[in-house]
Amino acid sequence: MAAHEPKIHQDLADVLLLRAKRIVPVFTAMAAVVGAGVGVAISRSAGKGETISVILWAFIMGVFGFVAGKERAFSLQLKARELLCMNKIEENTRAAVQSKAAGTSV
Repeated sequence: MAAHEPKIHQDLADVLLLRAKRIVPVFTAMAAVVGAGVGVAISRSAGKGETISVILWAFIMGVFGFVAGKERAFSLQLKARELLCMNKIEENTRAAVQSKAAGTSV
């Protein structure tokens, strides 16, 4: 069995939390750009140069990107919390086992 290394879990949790913090604006911006592209394509295919179509599609897709980003951020935060919880469980279990082996009670 591999040895438990709390530093690795802590580092991974930090990375996950950083990604969770950055993912909402990234998803929102990417979806808004895609929406603007859809708006341009629709207005060109209709033969009109309507900017409102571009803005509307960018906004609608941006909202979908925001919601998707929030969901993904929540998932990443949950995984980070699970790693930190595993660290705490290992720490508490190890302390209990060591004190029991030494003949004292926790």
